[in-house]
Amino acid sequence: MAECPSIQEAARFFRKHTGAQRFNWSAINNGIWFDKPYSVNGATYYFLTDSEAVKKKQQTN
Repeated sequence: MAECPSIQEAARFFRKHTGAQRFNWSAINNGIWFDKPYSVNGATYYFLTDSEAVKKKQQTN
């Protein structure tokens, strides 16, 4: 488990940990805003943020 202080840091960690060539923003955003896990290479990743931020974003959509 890793806790990252920003979405950018989470993207760097995720890219390095999965060996990806590019940042997988869709996996990160789907995890943060829609609570969707992402699985690759036998590992499952969950991206979370403050629940109040999620509620606020959902109200604007």
